[in-house]
Amino acid sequence: MNKFLIASLLFLGAIFYADAQQDLTGRILDNARQPIPFATVVLLHPADSVMKFFGVTNDDGIYQIRRVKDGDYLMQFSFTGLKTVYRSIKVPLSAQNLGDLQMEENPRLLDEVIVEAELIPIKFKTDTLEYDTKAFKTREGAAVEELLGQLPGVEVDKEGNVKAQGEDVLKILVDGKEFFGNDPKVATKNLPANSVNKVQVVDRKSEQAVFTGIEDGQRERTINLILKDDHKNGYFGELKAGAGSQATHIGEAKVYRFSEKIQAAVLGLQNNINQFGFTHKGNEAFGENTKGTNESFAGGLNLSRNKTNGDRYFASYLGNSRKMNLFQTTITQNFLESGVYNQNSELTENEKDKPNDIDFGVRQKIGEKQMLVLDGDITLGSARSNGQTVSNTSVNGIDQNRFNNSTLNESDQLSIVSNNSYSIKIKGDDFQFSSKFGVNYNENESVLDWTNITTVFAPEITTNVHQFRNNQTNTLGIHAIPTFTRKINSTWSLDLGASLNSSKRELSRTEGVFNDQGEIVNSSIPDFKTVENTVIPFLTFRRATSKEVLSFALRGQSTNFEKSLTNGLQETPSYFYFAPQLRYRNQYRSGRRVEASYATSPSFPNPNQLFPIENNLNQVSIYKGNFDLKPEVNHSLNLLWSVFDEFSFTSFFVRLVGTHAEHKINNAVTIDDKLIQTTSLVNTDGQTALSANIDFSTPLRSLGLNLNASLLETWSKGITFVNGQENSTETLGHNLTLSFENRTKEKVRVNFGGTINYTQYAFSVSDIPDDNYFNIGYFANLRYTPAPKWNFTADANVTNYNAQSFGESVTIPLITASASYSFLQAEKATIALTAFDLLNKYQGFQRISTANFLSQTEWNTISQYFMLTFSYRFR
Repeated sequence: MNKFLIASLLFLGAIFYADAQQDLTGRILDNARQPIPFATVVLLHPADSVMKFFGVTNDDGIYQIRRVKDGDYLMQFSFTGLKTVYRSIKVPLSAQNLGDLQMEENPRLLDEVIVEAELIPIKFKTDTLEYDTKAFKTREGAAVEELLGQLPGVEVDKEGNVKAQGEDVLKILVDGKEFFGNDPKVATKNLPANSVNKVQVVDRKSEQAVFTGIEDGQRERTINLILKDDHKNGYFGELKAGAGSQATHIGEAKVYRFSEKIQAAVLGLQNNINQFGFTHKGNEAFGENTKGTNESFAGGLNLSRNKTNGDRYFASYLGNSRKMNLFQTTITQNFLESGVYNQNSELTENEKDKPNDIDFGVRQKIGEKQMLVLDGDITLGSARSNGQTVSNTSVNGIDQNRFNNSTLNESDQLSIVSNNSYSIKIKGDDFQFSSKFGVNYNENESVLDWTNITTVFAPEITTNVHQFRNNQTNTLGIHAIPTFTRKINSTWSLDLGASLNSSKRELSRTEGVFNDQGEIVNSSIPDFKTVENTVIPFLTFRRATSKEVLSFALRGQSTNFEKSLTNGLQETPSYFYFAPQLRYRNQYRSGRRVEASYATSPSFPNPNQLFPIENNLNQVSIYKGNFDLKPEVNHSLNLLWSVFDEFSFTSFFVRLVGTHAEHKINNAVTIDDKLIQTTSLVNTDGQTALSANIDFSTPLRSLGLNLNASLLETWSKGITFVNGQENSTETLGHNLTLSFENRTKEKVRVNFGGTINYTQYAFSVSDIPDDNYFNIGYFANLRYTPAPKWNFTADANVTNYNAQSFGESVTIPLITASASYSFLQAEKATIALTAFDLLNKYQGFQRISTANFLSQTEWNTISQYFMLTFSYRFR
């Protein structure tokens, strides 16, 4: 890895040093000859105004633009509310210091108004960083995701996750409005880049704080996409179809309609190449999980209506249908005090999954003093699977048991979640009342029919059992949080309220065995129910200024927790917890922020953890709940330090997280002499976990590169039980990622780097000679656009799984490439040839360590194919 990175850096460095370069500096002053901080100085290409180099003035009004290549430029000096100044220059200049420039007020401009014809690539406002997309070139047909990757200070990783100024972007808005609920990737992966006029990065306040005017310290890193005016009239979108080898195919349709009052979008896709256009909340892995070969159908509809007074009403629908064929093998080493035993298993599964999501919301002002917020989500899902599992358990190569399972599973899910709020200003900002309220309903029903053939050896005994099970779980929860807020003075405020929660969960199970005549022999299974009623009175003190927020909440939680079986077993224990919360946020300088938070919260066991009836779906691995479990009590501490230097676009982000759980619910495993495993649950003395995440990003101007370095350190220690013996487990993980990207991306975009993942683990139940393992990954991505009509891409990802602690070293490469040509008027049509897995060696692979075992899993996934696609963009 080191040789690869060093060689690449030297090669690229030689290219960039081949051109003469010069640093430029100067100072910007206002009419009173006072320095202007955060003014932007940009070198534009004279022909098309594309940004080539830029700088930002510091507190002394001084700017510096480093490593400027020789050539002709249009130099632009801009600041909100002042006249923009232009100068034509030719580099190299006789003097690097351009001296002082005095900017004058522009009476035609208000605080947020810019002359239409003027292009200012980057603007700093009070709390917003704004980019003008006309200064950043993208290829024809590119999505917003590609545009964001061009912007200084914004990063997009290979999974499509977005960071801005070093922090994760949690929400993407379009013209300040929600777009397909809360999944930011729907916007970034589907909206065309050429529809966006401005990109704004802002730390968004909560809706409650915006309406009430009382700062609550909550922020959400948000990107707002402002559309071009010509995309707010009429329709625009894209149609795409393709076919290739191995009977692969793809079809997509995207249609958008935006105006000042209406926002509408329709999405549709179908393919069998493991590509997903959006994720699904009911199944978090949907859209990212590429196990097996998947054929996907999906559709989406987004509607939003907005009134001039700010009221808005929105709804979206995302529907998916997936067919998966999976073949998976797993090798597991299990450690006991007496030695090691191995398990090998094979799974063949066919699954059909049909999740559907409906999101809706209302933002309604009632006069000037009242605000109603309604948010809802409805999930309807069904799944059908047919799987066969064969596993063998052995010691020193001698079989101890063999298990063969065939299962048919049908399940249906209904989930309704509504989180709402109502606020009223009783005496303006001085005295207010608000109430959050909502409901959570979940219904899940599954029908299983399975056959188990189990063989134990020495002596050999085989049992053949055909069973069925109907399992239904229901959850109904309601909550209300009435709160009175009193503003004491300009900085202090007080909240007095209570959180009222009631949750009822039921588990109903019917099961039986088919005898030799095919008749059902029912087993008597009692129904199980829990009822959790909680009252949490709280008193919150808050001190807030424009840069600093400190809040401390005194909270006491009283919970009655009823748990009962229809066979008469019942308990209703009561619990009380002192659960304080502390939050601190300080924007001590522009781009510099520290945060700290602490919370204590109990977590009550769910019915599956409490249900004291054996689940023998797998007769060599049996599960049983524990009726006597106590609630966990979790303590969490979060520390954050974030630095973003606007002058160099360098970001530094550190997050420290510590958690400690009292009465942690963990596994207790019993393994008999035939290696039949029974797992139950127990409360242990506690579990502690620590993590540190450091992310650093900066331009390497001398090399013409951007550097991103990320380090994640994790440590956890806990207790499980194996055959009644306490097993202390400790895991230490290290993950380092380095990536480099060229800064000038007009024709060539190069991104390359590597990842090292090193894990150390220890089980007190057994001494393991090689108690660590590590993986090394390399990646390189190239995009070359020699002309507006042509585009070439190549992506390479190679992962090496080291042999230490496992049987052998494994290397998995994945190389893809594509070439596209655009034609017709304004390059509206594109034809592309794509090659996936050029080496034909890609496969699914995973190694993990947990509890008292090591596990290696391999699975099938999409294999090599070549595909020709045609796409047409319309407006």
